Amino acid sequence: MNGLRVPPRKDSYRPPWFSDSFDYGFPLPAPVAVRGCGVCAGMAATLAGIVGDASGAADVRVLMRRHLRAAHE
Repeated sequence: MNGLRVPPRKDSYRPPWFSDSFDYGFPLPAPVAVRGCGVCAGMAATLAGIVGDASGAADVRVLMRRHLRAAHE
């Protein structure tokens, strides 16, 4: 090295539009099965039976949200 040192920054840059209160909305709330729908009931049962597989549970929640949006909205 040449002996030159760059002092650490005391503060980091924050764009003027940045807000501490911004919320991405994650994690999403758990999907709720619609009463009387067999597909919803099946997915809810599958989701309840998943233990120790966070990725698999996330996949079922995504599929359930898609079903809810397509069939019940």
